[in-house]
Order: sequence, then C-alpha cells, then structure tokens
Amino acid sequence: MPRSRDRSASITSEVAAEASAGDGVTISQSTLLAPDVLLCLGSPGEKLRSDSLHGSVISDGVPVGCSGYGFSWDSPTSGGDSCLMVLRLAAPLAAEARLGRLILTTDGRIVSDSEGSSDLTDLRSMMRRISPEDQPARQRILDFLVSAASKAGSVAVAQLSESLHAAREAIRERHVVSVISRDVPRALYVDSIMRAGHDSFYLRGWSWCESGSPQQVTAYSPEGARVDLVESMYRYPRPDIDAFYGRSSASGDDAGFIAYLQMPALSELLDGWILEMEDASGVIVEHAAPAVTDDPVAARDSILADISHEKSAATRSLLMDQVYPAISRIQTERRSAVRAEVVEQYGTPPASPDVSIIVPLYKRIDFLEQQLAQFVHDPEIARSDLIYVLDSPELGEALLQKAAWLYPLYRVPFRVAILSVNGGFAFANNAGAALARGRLLLLLNSDILPDRPGWLGTLREVHDHDPTIGAVAPKLLFEDGSLQHAGMFFQHDQRTRSWSNEHYFKGLHGSLPAANVARQVPAVTAACMLIDVERYRSMDGLRGIYVQGDYEDSDLCLRLYEQGLRSWYTPEAHLFHLEGQSYPSAQRQIAGRYNRLIHTELWKDVIPAVMAELDHPSPAAFSMPLSEARSAQATSRPLRLRQRPRVQSPVVRATRSRAPR
Repeated sequence: MPRSRDRSASITSEVAAEASAGDGVTISQSTLLAPDVLLCLGSPGEKLRSDSLHGSVISDGVPVGCSGYGFSWDSPTSGGDSCLMVLRLAAPLAAEARLGRLILTTDGRIVSDSEGSSDLTDLRSMMRRISPEDQPARQRILDFLVSAASKAGSVAVAQLSESLHAAREAIRERHVVSVISRDVPRALYVDSIMRAGHDSFYLRGWSWCESGSPQQVTAYSPEGARVDLVESMYRYPRPDIDAFYGRSSASGDDAGFIAYLQMPALSELLDGWILEMEDASGVIVEHAAPAVTDDPVAARDSILADISHEKSAATRSLLMDQVYPAISRIQTERRSAVRAEVVEQYGTPPASPDVSIIVPLYKRIDFLEQQLAQFVHDPEIARSDLIYVLDSPELGEALLQKAAWLYPLYRVPFRVAILSVNGGFAFANNAGAALARGRLLLLLNSDILPDRPGWLGTLREVHDHDPTIGAVAPKLLFEDGSLQHAGMFFQHDQRTRSWSNEHYFKGLHGSLPAANVARQVPAVTAACMLIDVERYRSMDGLRGIYVQGDYEDSDLCLRLYEQGLRSWYTPEAHLFHLEGQSYPSAQRQIAGRYNRLIHTELWKDVIPAVMAELDHPSPAAFSMPLSEARSAQATSRPLRLRQRPRVQSPVVRATRSRAPR
C-alpha cells in the first residue's frame, strides 16, 4: 500500500477513535463551492443540528483535514430527511478529485463515516436534486448555505461568490417581474445600489402600490443573503412618480425610499441583486437591481447629496439611520486601505527632534516649495521632524522628483510619505503621526505660510506652560492680513437645529485688539495645531467619520475636553493661511453640511457646557461670513491692514498670484 494511503488510514482511524459511534450521515453527492470549500449532500441517521463539525476527507488517497457546518430538513421527495454539510478544507482540491472516506465528528460523536469513493458532481445538478417543493424549506436551505459558507470562508472569495449565486438561482422562487405601467397596480424599481463595505450597501429606489404601502420589501444579494427593508428604509416624496401614477403627493404614501443594508454575509459580486415586494393583497413582484457602484468616492459623493431629502430636523432619521452608517463604513474601508507605501528621507534628519510636523499634500504639490522657501529662514524647523504626507498617490513620482530637486536648494531636512490610496485629511494626518519621532505633534496645512521665524517655539512654550492644555493654535491671517483664525466657537442655528464651528473675528482686521489676547477657546483649527504626540495617538488622532477635512479638529478638541484638557489660542504666533485651495467649493458645501449635522448629533449634549464655561463676549458679534467680510474690505479702505507690511517673500507673492480663486 502506498505511504499516502497508510497515512490516510492512520489519520481517519485517529479521528474515529476519539469519537463514539452514532447514526452517521450517508453521503450521496459532493461538489466544490470553491477549491477549499466542499458541499456534501446526504441522508442523516438522525437530525443534524451541528454548528461545529470536524474531521477529515480522503481525496485521491490523501487525507485532508476539514471543519464546517451541517443542516438537515424533512424531504418528502426522498422519503426522509436530507442534509447538507459545508466543509472548509485545510488544502484545496482539484475539480477532478475523487473522494474516499469522510469522517466527521461533533461533541465527541461521529456524525459521518462514509466509505468508498465518488466523483465530484456539478453544483447545479445537486441543487436541482435537493430543491424541495415548498418555498419556506428552499429559503431555509439557501439561508444555511449563505451562513455556513460565510463562516467557513475561502481563499477563493470570487469563486465562492459565483457558486453561491448559482445555488441561489437554482433554489429561489421566481415571481412576476415588476412592470412600470399605469395599468399595473404595483411596481418596484431600484435607481442605484452602492457598496459601502464588503457586507454593507446603500440602496435608492421607489415603489408604488395602489392598495397602499407595501407589506414587505426584501433585498437579496447575488450570493443569496437577504434582508427585510420595509421597517428600516427611509421613505421620502417622489413627485415624478406621483405625477406618473396621477396620485396626490399629500396622500401620505411616499414613493421614494433609501436604505442602508447591513447584510448577514459578504457580497462580492456586482451583478445579480434582486428586490422583492409584497403588497396588501399578497401579490409579490421582483425587480433586478442595476450593477453595484463599486467606486467608494463616487458612492460617498452621491450618498452625501441625499441629505436634502431629510424631512425632519428633529429626528434626522435619514441622516443617522441611512446616510451616516453608509458614509462611516465607506470611510472605515478607506482607512483600512491607507498606509504609507513609500517613505523617503531628504537630508540628514535631526537626532532628537522635539516636534514632528505633519503636512498633508493633496493635489497641490507645488505648496512643498512654497513652505520650504519660508522654512529655510527658521532654524527651529531644521531641528524638527518635518514629514510631508502625499494624499494624492497618483502624483507620487512627480513629488519625489520635486523633493529631490528642492532639498539641495533649501537644505531643510524632511521626509516624504506617499499613501497607498487617497484617504482624506484625517487619515493623511494619522498616517504621518504614525511616523512621527517628536514629543509634540504639529498638524500643519500645506497652504500655511509663516512670515517670520519663532512661531513654532512660541506654540511649544504655550503648550508646555500648563498641563491642562490639550491643544494650542496660533493666529492665522488671510493673504490681505485679515483674520482667518483666532480660535473657534460653536454657534447654534435654530432653523436647522445644528451647531456649526465658527472662527472668532473671521474677516476682521488682523490687529483687532480682541484677537490679540491669548485665551482658552472652545476649539482650535487643525490647520495649525500643536498637541502631545502620545495623547494624539492614544485618541486615535483625527476621526475619519467626517468628509474632506472639516470638523475633525473641533471633534478632537471636544474629545480633549472630555478628558479634562482645554484648547488654547495664542496671537503671539501668527501665520498666513490660503485656506481650502485644493477642494471645489460646491463639493465642500455638501460635505460641510453633512459634517456639521454629524458633529451636532455626536456633541449636542456637550457643546452647551463648553460654551457656558467661557466668559467671552458674544462671538457672533465679532464674526461675519467670509463673503461679507471680503465685500466689506473691497468697499471700506480702513479695514485693510495698513501698519503691518505685506509679506515680502517673492515666493509668497508668487503663491498669491498663482493660487486659484
């Protein structure tokens, strides 16, 4: 006997010896769902109710360990019980493999010890054989296959998904296909479905039932996982659908629906989603959804636009139950993909830097030179750990070439970290913080430009002066010398029932006396924020739940507040901020509205206490929208900065002339 057969006999004997005898399963057919996932059909000697099967199977004389799950049901067509077992194999099998003895145990009891060998069968043939006549039994079988295959897992995820899709199509019950016609009393349609994660999706569509609201709406993934939507989906008016069916929009039955789907199992296939709807008369129709949008940025931007459908500022059910979970999942998936793929050092790094400076770069890699041209005059920067984090990886090669050319010119040591994918403001800063070597961490925007040395030391002194200071930020000025940042506060909007983070004195004269007082403030901007590096890391840095660099900073400051730490503003350090050069304004508006509402929901119970703690003049009296401030400056000469000369650096002047407006 060949040694492999000796070994197989030894292993199967060991498995059998460790278990007591029982009424075993007789295997009639086996097929592969994936090279390492085996599906077996058989007849159990008793009801198979096991969530944990272990054993081995002989494949072409070679033993292969396996573990998995079993399920049995009453099968009138076979005159008794039938069972299915989904087994994850320790080694993959070939499609032409022949199976020999299969031993499976659970709780120390043998549930299968089948002798002989058989060829693997075709999946569809097996499904036709096992498919019972009644729909509930078919659905239970499909639920088991999806659940067991999901728990078993596979290295060949795509093939496993394709096999489950084939099983679903062989087992599921077909219904009348939905038809959009004024003569048909019911219709179901999906406008779009977008991936938020591997097991979560965002669905947008509409339904029409002449008899009233649908009794049930169910979504089926291509692999067969299902979720009921009628209780969880958000309904909103669709005037176009009302007009088509000649129904009054005041009827109370909103046609449109939006749903965030958290599926019970992973779904990798883009095509094959099906929705079913049952109306009050018990009639069921089905609709094949369009292909899944798999681009996370396109999905995120599309989902954000749905906030306009919110009907109640009091409950914000659309935002919190549908939009926020979807956006959060997309952001989480992006974070898992973000890593510093390339890290290059230019120049000799400082031996023991006290401060690490993190500068995210998004699209505008020309800002690297603008900053270096200012940093060259400040010896404190040369003693710091300066890290540029590129959040536009498609520009990686161009940035590396630019960095190699710029270092010999400016002689300021720095590192360049290129991210694997675009992650956004929060993830870029966090990736840089993971590389930091300093005791303190300075978050610095790429469009921040100093006009003199010493500002970094000033921030450090303020931070170290009081152990209750969690974060400190300087005065930031627009290009014309007017105020951009002198600390941040929270302002409540009664109409939208939301809190916005605003800047004290924004748009007013840079020498305004009230802006020249160092003080505790509710929050400070992450455009230039100094914080202890270990504290930043322990808090997981900026949270990625916000979109496109907005509200992450006030969120961080509020988390510091909960730890008994405060945010401070100091005017002794001041820099210029070009503000928002990398993002289209329309895109920022949509993202800003979402961020404001999410920030409000998370912090609405804390913000009033933060504002009440500070005895400052009403902040609204010293601020105005930026558009109004600049309009005032255009018509009021005294608002312009006269005593302080403009920055004289030719590089800064060049930046001003080239910056898009």
